[in-house]
Amino acid sequence: RIDQPLILLSEGGCMQKRFLFIVLLSVLLTANAWASTVYVDAANTSGIEDGTATYPFNTIQEGLNAAITGDAVSVAPGIYRGTIELKHEVKLISQQGPKATKIIGTGWYAVLQAYAVGANTYIEGFTITGSSYGVLIEDRVSFWGHNYMQIHNCILSDAGVAVSMNPNSHLTITRSLIYFTSMGIN
Repeated sequence: RIDQPLILLSEGGCMQKRFLFIVLLSVLLTANAWASTVYVDAANTSGIEDGTATYPFNTIQEGLNAAITGDAVSVAPGIYRGTIELKHEVKLISQQGPKATKIIGTGWYAVLQAYAVGANTYIEGFTITGSSYGVLIEDRVSFWGHNYMQIHNCILSDAGVAVSMNPNSHLTITRSLIYFTSMGIN
């Protein structure tokens, strides 16, 4: 029973333990409730952008800029252009997969840049193409910094290097295709 003391101490100590237990349980049960979804759709030309499903941002970078740790950025089918900087522990997810959602680089540097990212930084369902690097994973502070990245169900093509990362980076790639690159993973 939850009203029974966890550890028999003086009455004050017991109350403190119960209080801490309830606070900890509340935090654990609501941790995922804080995460939200930010929406992006290149076809939104309404002039109203707030990141909701009704008024999505029209660029991926705007969606990522609005997201916080633990959020997901849901991207509608379409073609998105430019260099995009990923955010720490934010998931970037295509709504309809790599054949419907493409990110095309500017031809120079990286399509997706990940600086000092954590284990829950995740990309799923994109074609990433048209730049010197498809995905660049590095640390701005130290060449030996630790970064974590997951790439799932993506197509990386037409890049000098599909994925480039510094030595202490940790990368998981699943169900993805790399082709027409000078180098796959460096």
